[in-house]
Amino acid sequence: MNFKCRHCDEKLTNVILDLGNQPPSNSFLTLDETKNTQETFPLKVFVCSKCWLVQLPEYKKAKEIFSGEYVYLSSTSQTMLNHAREFSKNIINRLNLDQSSFVVEVASNDGYLLKNFVMESIPCLGIEPTELAGNIAIRNGINTEKIFFNDKNIKLLTYKYPKLDSGVDLVIANNVLAHVPDINSFIEGLFNIISPKGIISIEFPHLLQLINNNLFDTIYHEHFSYLSLSVVRRMLKKYGLDVFDIEELNVHGGSLRVFACREGAYKIDKSVSDFILLETNPLHGKSLESKDLGAYRNLQNSAQLVKKELCEYLYALKSKNKNVIGYGAAAKGNTLLNFCKINKELLSFVVDNAKSKQGKYLPGSHIPVIAKDNCNYKDIDSTIVLPWNLINEIIPLIDSKEIITAMPRLTYWRK
Repeated sequence: MNFKCRHCDEKLTNVILDLGNQPPSNSFLTLDETKNTQETFPLKVFVCSKCWLVQLPEYKKAKEIFSGEYVYLSSTSQTMLNHAREFSKNIINRLNLDQSSFVVEVASNDGYLLKNFVMESIPCLGIEPTELAGNIAIRNGINTEKIFFNDKNIKLLTYKYPKLDSGVDLVIANNVLAHVPDINSFIEGLFNIISPKGIISIEFPHLLQLINNNLFDTIYHEHFSYLSLSVVRRMLKKYGLDVFDIEELNVHGGSLRVFACREGAYKIDKSVSDFILLETNPLHGKSLESKDLGAYRNLQNSAQLVKKELCEYLYALKSKNKNVIGYGAAAKGNTLLNFCKINKELLSFVVDNAKSKQGKYLPGSHIPVIAKDNCNYKDIDSTIVLPWNLINEIIPLIDSKEIITAMPRLTYWRK
């Protein structure tokens, strides 16, 4: 099958990583659904040879992934709540936001971030397409529209929210740009709602960190794009937006926070050119935009090494009749488990705090998800923490003798 780049329409020919066929990572199953064959789709990653956007083709439509069954809730992680609170405090002070301002968050989930603006009486609007998260936000008093954000949809809302017609002071787009199949319409929509002096704050996991730290488990079907600053800057520029400031973040294994504005509205900080230089300088002898694709050459072998280490670890414990469980039914964990072909014979169950996941089964592996209160750690020999990015938050919650993470290499946290 032939695919074209979602940004520049170039034919995609360069495969840089193939994780096999997998079900969507947040498509959790009921017991009855585990009896049927679950649909799978390729996890085959391309890099565009023209604009250098790293991407998954839209193997499964976004509207099917972000459906009524989508179970991810941001507020289940204390780390993300803290991150959102700190960002909100800083940006309110930086932009002097008040009751006369208007803030929009795209992919606002369950209102975990916008609640900080509501508490300060700053008018705001969440755009959230998933039913579960959107309904929770509305119940919690967060003004939310349950639609996909794109240029067409946002124009339909201007009658209800006049500020959406080039009058928004701040647009927050945290961890959503990677989730957008029609990335051009998304960026055009950002340009059309922002005021002449308004600011767009975009957070995304940094492609450089994925490559350098072997974070292949962050690849799953709802992540359509894997972003570098250079690519994001060029895409925004095409639609009349400047990147004028950058912050480096620790979340999600290493992310960037990009501040953008209408062209010429603000002076461009030196941090932008510094990060561009970091990406275009040789990386292990090659840059992210080198024609020989040298920066991507080790991705497949590095993934295979993780698979080998984890499988050897689990089979060794199984041979000794040890009981191993998982903690955190994260999407990244499902990518890892399905790539390694791990099932409930090797991992008895996974503990998760999200009620929306409890009592269900992981996609592909069919490993059951239970509440922490239903886990008797006296019977547990080892726990694999699947959301490794939250390891410091999770360790105090686990009572098993041994704790490990498999990514980016097998690591013992308690032994």
